[in-house]
Amino acid sequence: MNSIQQYEKCENLGQGTYGKVYKGINKLTHEIVAIKEIILSEDEKKEGIQSTTLREMSVLLQFRKHPHIVELKQVILDDIDYKQYLIMEYIDTDLRKMIDQKKITEHIAKKLLLHILRGLYALHSQLIFHRDLKPANILVQNGVAKLGDFGLAKPIGYPINRTHTKEVQTLWYRAPELLLGHFKYSPALDIFSLGCIFYEMLIGEALFKGNSEIDQLFKIFQFMGTPLDWDGFKSMPYYSARFPQFKSEADIHLSNYNISQEAKNLLLKMLQIDSTKRITAKEAINDIYFSII
Repeated sequence: MNSIQQYEKCENLGQGTYGKVYKGINKLTHEIVAIKEIILSEDEKKEGIQSTTLREMSVLLQFRKHPHIVELKQVILDDIDYKQYLIMEYIDTDLRKMIDQKKITEHIAKKLLLHILRGLYALHSQLIFHRDLKPANILVQNGVAKLGDFGLAKPIGYPINRTHTKEVQTLWYRAPELLLGHFKYSPALDIFSLGCIFYEMLIGEALFKGNSEIDQLFKIFQFMGTPLDWDGFKSMPYYSARFPQFKSEADIHLSNYNISQEAKNLLLKMLQIDSTKRITAKEAINDIYFSII
């Protein structure tokens, strides 16, 4: 039996980027798994497999045994019901739940951040960008963080400065270059999202809670300062001379919380508005923050 009939759906875990996710059980081995069910549109039925699913599959298969990337166990294509299934390892919690339950100390945040950075470095070293990092997409099992939900992940390839879609990243974790209309991706796109996540782990609430793209951009400016010293700022497609000129409130804001100076320093390196000045995953892994116990 090598079909979806081999698995029993036990619980609806929610909606992923391009499909529903269920907790399931392998009837033959009794292993608990996560089942991502993707229903094809009429056009996709003619093509046989969804392009986003193909990308997600290729990324997960490439990093199948990486300790900080969720494991893809099996791919099932159902030609009768026109559905595709990704069978993945089941992980019982994620950062969203842990943050909401106030279960993260700075010590735990440091450990989880390092795990995420190692997963990101593996992706970025192959010019693959996740493009949808947020707490709900960081799975945690026995204190180990793993990147999940690769529905928007994409191998960028060369040249990396070509234009791509802007329809990526959840608003509260969206990099400022995207909010300014610059759609030539770099790995810094994911690092900014991770900076937002790191803050949320440390403080317990989201840093930039915008209700629109312009509101989100201004909240970033209020925290980091309007980037008037950024040479490329005025050439951004969505730049306006009417943008308010905020001074950075980051140091004052962060002084209200009991977190280490090294954590603050790394956080600000990840949240640089100018993506060329943002710390890379490799540099962050080697940051002094992780050498301090």
